[in-house]
Amino acid sequence: MKPHIHIDLTSSLIFVWVIISIMGCTFAPVTTAVTKTVVPSKEAMPTNTVVPAATLQKENKPTPTSENEPASPPRGANKGAMAIDFTLSNLQGESVQLESLRGNVVLVNFWAVWCGYCRVEMPALQAAFDQYADQGFVILGIDVQESAEVVAPYVDQMEITFPILLDIQGKTTASYKIRGLPTSVFIDRQGIIQYVHLGPLTEKNIQDYLALMEIE
Repeated sequence: MKPHIHIDLTSSLIFVWVIISIMGCTFAPVTTAVTKTVVPSKEAMPTNTVVPAATLQKENKPTPTSENEPASPPRGANKGAMAIDFTLSNLQGESVQLESLRGNVVLVNFWAVWCGYCRVEMPALQAAFDQYADQGFVILGIDVQESAEVVAPYVDQMEITFPILLDIQGKTTASYKIRGLPTSVFIDRQGIIQYVHLGPLTEKNIQDYLALMEIE
């Protein structure tokens, strides 16, 4: 007669559950823990990452340097120099600054009432002003060391309509190193002296100078 083996069903179920639990803990994936600890490197970032436009503009904007910008010539009174700036009063007492006329072709004419040659050239200056003013041609007639009371009647008599300025102390005349009257200084649209003419101008003289400065 075979011995009777008694198996406790409850104990067996508990044993099996313990075995299964141990195996489940051993082989369970840990992707969640790994995912939390992984930090993507720059190489892993997508190539289409959007960079703010402001950043691109700051990085790509060229930095101006002195090599990229043409140097302005020094100021002076000779051909090729940047014209010396000045501010003088006209016959109405208003201030006129040379620098404010940048962009125009400017003829600065030094003259005086007592100068006979100045009287000879005045009609030519007025004719040129009438003909080319609409092309950006400006004449500044600088009277040298005379008062408005002396100059105004002369201007009315000669029917001059371009601006007449008073260099009563002669400082502007001295800065341009004027040695005789009349003297005319032709300044281009960039403010650079292109021609200095000593003596009276004729209409042909003025036309030739202006043609070289692209006014015809």
